[in-house]
Amino acid sequence: MVSLKRNSKGEFQEAKGVRTRQSSFYKPGQNENFKISRSKFSNFLDCKRCFYLDRVKGLQEPSMPGWSLNTTVDDLLKKEFDVYREKQEPHPIFKEYNLNFIPFQHEDIDRWRNSLSGGISYIDEETNLIIQGGVDDIWYNTLTKEIIVVDYKAQSQNGKITSFEYLNSPFHIGYKQQMDIYVFILKKWVS
Repeated sequence: MVSLKRNSKGEFQEAKGVRTRQSSFYKPGQNENFKISRSKFSNFLDCKRCFYLDRVKGLQEPSMPGWSLNTTVDDLLKKEFDVYREKQEPHPIFKEYNLNFIPFQHEDIDRWRNSLSGGISYIDEETNLIIQGGVDDIWYNTLTKEIIVVDYKAQSQNGKITSFEYLNSPFHIGYKQQMDIYVFILKKWVS
């Protein structure tokens, strides 16, 4: 059986159905810190049994094809906002909608935006869990002095979309969970 994931050469990988990397396994009662991604944390909220089978027993869920459109949109938006981050000026869309935002400037912003090379994380000392993920961007409200966690989403819905309708769709509940996890981590980071 072939996986939908590709290796570094772009070739399809064999689907083995089980995890082999030991750091992917949680051993109940372990004292070492155990890292789980934001998406795995969401998996736990959605199906505790599935999460257990994955992280404790090592049964991998079937792979999915990549999200090339979404990834491309994210990359293009990051590059565009980086231009204004460098200048520390508001993006024209901020001006158009009278928002007091500028892209947040920090020496670690590139690491925070890349979940594979660090991202943002929080260690819960009681459980030895490290919750980790990569934000798409962070903006700064110059009026309130607050940071805004941003996640870019590509979608193809026709017509006007409200935040309430979008986030309450059964298909988008995970987006709200995603943002809640990022906000939680960042609040722990600054406190």
